[in-house]
Amino acid sequence: MSNSDSQLAHFEDGVQENGNSWWSARWLMSRLDYSTWSSFKNVIGRAIQTCVNLNLDVTENFLPNPRQVNGRREEDYKLSRFACFLIANVADPKKPAVEATKAYLASIAAAAIDLNPDLLERIRERELLSVGEKAMSSAASRAGVRPDQIALFKDHGYRGMYNMSLRKLREHKGLDLNNSNTLYDYMGLSELAANSFRVTQTTERLKQYPRSGPKHANQVAHDVGAKVRSMMVADGGTPPEDLPLEEHINKGKKVLKTTSRQMAKLDEPTTKKTKTRRRR
Repeated sequence: MSNSDSQLAHFEDGVQENGNSWWSARWLMSRLDYSTWSSFKNVIGRAIQTCVNLNLDVTENFLPNPRQVNGRREEDYKLSRFACFLIANVADPKKPAVEATKAYLASIAAAAIDLNPDLLERIRERELLSVGEKAMSSAASRAGVRPDQIALFKDHGYRGMYNMSLRKLREHKGLDLNNSNTLYDYMGLSELAANSFRVTQTTERLKQYPRSGPKHANQVAHDVGAKVRSMMVADGGTPPEDLPLEEHINKGKKVLKTTSRQMAKLDEPTTKKTKTRRRR
């Protein structure tokens, strides 16, 4: 048995407390081949943000658990199985230990077996884009764009990036025009990231020209969109309007929530499991 296989075999030992299983973040850091807490804490932070984006209770999955080591306070977390799963999925995929742990934890819950490797980053990027859109709208408002002009202002951004209006873009990508869902919810990771960059850069440009008026704001939105387009199609890259759509992002969130419930059931107290089976 390889060292990696041996560590995976020990994963199920967990740490028992009142019948519940949990895992130390410090232990998982070593398991995933991270050498410093500061770098691993960044990974934990991204996993926690995913938990927030899924509207799941963070403290049920990431419970702060500081401890004393040689007289010094050392930061740690009690992690649920699902927290370990999230961390493995946002950790460095170039590390063999990360890929092995990710595959092992994915095999625990059937719903996670076919998990798109980009899903967690896609969810994160979608949330960042939502925040960015709000900031851009606020910047446009300060530049003099009225509420009834915001839609046209945003459309100029699409026209710059996609060479067509939002309505034409939805039609071009094959999204039913009667579908009220936001196009962003169907975009893949790279397209979401490109739009997030476009939105944040538009915001920064608008901040430089306060009270410049709607005409100037529209031009800024178009120009920034056009620059993002140029970067995407440089050296033969795919034009953004030709990037394929994916399933609605909420379907991916549903898969992850199901995975969370399945994993929680595995680690609940034995007495509770017995009572549940009897009720059935």
